[in-house]
Amino acid sequence: MKRCQVAYYKENYELAWKYFHEARVVDILQLDVNFGALLVAKMPDPLGIFK
Repeated sequence: MKRCQVAYYKENYELAWKYFHEARVVDILQLDVNFGALLVAKMPDPLGIFK
């Protein structure tokens, strides 16, 4: 999640989504869905999992 947040704040949303999905695969319980909502607002989920 930390790598996802860093990419997000650097406005690299594609990379942020990549890290977000990696975090989901590793441990879905640690996924910050509120942060996911911020990411969706900037760029739609390329895999279509989060809306």
